[in-house]
Amino acid sequence: MVFEAYDESLRRQVALKVISAHLADDPDLRARFTREAQAQASLDSAHVVHVYAHGDAEGRLYIATQLVPDGDSA
Repeated sequence: MVFEAYDESLRRQVALKVISAHLADDPDLRARFTREAQAQASLDSAHVVHVYAHGDAEGRLYIATQLVPDGDSA
């Protein structure tokens, strides 16, 4: 799921992609999710949102990215 969230340390709105805790127990999914974050972070394009952070918070995997207001309204 993707949520709009506020990153208190960076003081800005972010898009927060979160994987459920029960899915995060799968080592293959964890590795794939990490590769997704790394691949997205390696891209430098005006057409790709920037990755600010990724990791595990209380068993939930997340990727925090640049928020594009109304970015998926098509």
